[in-house]
Amino acid sequence: MNQRSALTSLSAIAILAIVLLAGTLPAMSSPLAQNTKAPKATNTPKKTAVPAGPTGTPNQEATIQALVDKRFTQTAQAQSGATQTAMLQATIDARFGDALTATASGLGADQQQQTLDAAVNQRLTATSGAKLFQTATAQFQATIDSRISDLTTATAQAVRTNLTTGFEQLTVDNAASIVQLQQLQGHTKDVWAVAFSPDGSQLASASTDNSVILWNPVTGEQLATFTGVTDRLDIAYSPDGTKVAAASADTSVRMWDLKTGQELPILKGHTKTVNGIAFSPDGSKLASASDDGTVRVWDVKKGVSLVTLKPALRYVVPYTSVAFSPDGARLALGSNDGSVQIWSPDAGVQLNVLRAHSKDVTSVVFSPDGKHLASGSADSTVILWDVDSGKLLQTYRGHANWVYSVAFNPAGTLLASSAADNTIRIWNAEPSDQPQKSLAILKGHTGWVLKVAFSPDGARLASCSKDMTVRIWGIPTAT
Repeated sequence: MNQRSALTSLSAIAILAIVLLAGTLPAMSSPLAQNTKAPKATNTPKKTAVPAGPTGTPNQEATIQALVDKRFTQTAQAQSGATQTAMLQATIDARFGDALTATASGLGADQQQQTLDAAVNQRLTATSGAKLFQTATAQFQATIDSRISDLTTATAQAVRTNLTTGFEQLTVDNAASIVQLQQLQGHTKDVWAVAFSPDGSQLASASTDNSVILWNPVTGEQLATFTGVTDRLDIAYSPDGTKVAAASADTSVRMWDLKTGQELPILKGHTKTVNGIAFSPDGSKLASASDDGTVRVWDVKKGVSLVTLKPALRYVVPYTSVAFSPDGARLALGSNDGSVQIWSPDAGVQLNVLRAHSKDVTSVVFSPDGKHLASGSADSTVILWDVDSGKLLQTYRGHANWVYSVAFNPAGTLLASSAADNTIRIWNAEPSDQPQKSLAILKGHTGWVLKVAFSPDGARLASCSKDMTVRIWGIPTAT
């Protein structure tokens, strides 16, 4: 029995079902059709009236025509709404089945076959169009994603290449090649401290707006923000890069786990503002310098104070800054009495006192090899010291106001200083018998420059200011 004869034998049986179906079909609609106006179909095939069959032809023709109209609407909606293709296709399938049933029930064999052929062709066209549209959309999106990924990679690589290649070591002659790479804006008050992560992939900044922000130093993207209820005055990464700590005006030291973003137990013990902090080279200890005239050394894991360093004085002298030597055996302290003190963090005893500054010592830092120590002061100078002997090796003069921060580059060949004259100066870190002029003066900040920090590869220098910005500078390095 072929298809024509099978359909003919079904005609008489299905007439009643078609009449009932004709009464119910108009109530059917797809979920999308209820909420979305179908676009005008500019390429809709011309619809031809189906020849009437022997029985009930007016109702059958009207039913088929209505189904075809609805199917064209669903097809147009499928093509304009790729995200709901599956839902629309299911509706199209259901309507197509209804159309076949109606056609088979009321038309003659030739007419039935023609109608079936037309319906099959139309359905294949609609289905193919929907699938092609969906495939094209996916391919287009994949192309966009790929292009964005390629562009991001190329941009980052270009920045890194610009930073790390094509330069000789910084000299007076090529100092003009220093350029500002980024200006990061996100804080709403003075930014007091910046620090690069050990791998250079992040930059942290601390502000008196009570926040710590983590940045991508290449793109300038804000990665995370840690907020609190008090000013943040200094910032430091643990040597393994898993934690960041902040000195706070509320007498505490706060720490965050960078893997989880959770704040760790607060280090409490100081009675006044904590001005400076530093991790030991192995990350097991953290030192904090305070206005209460003490420096505390903490066990990072346990969160307890191991030793409190305090000189035998009858008055309180605030400590402004603190730094561990590269071997962790010494601790340098900057004091408001103009002295630089060297202590043993383990024994808790003072090893030496270096005196030459005439005003507050605001910043101290060891050279990468531990042989030298640099200090910045409110007397507008930077001094380079021999750590073992305590001898003054070099005095750098040039700033017109308080020096707030000093930092060595990783190679130990350059020394950066920032000051309340709104500038950053770069110096030759190799001591000389003659006075030294700065190799470069970096201008751009519109407020006091409160802190500077070199990236681990030495190709970037970060600075922060009372102008509420963080800036990143490209520094020539040895090829």
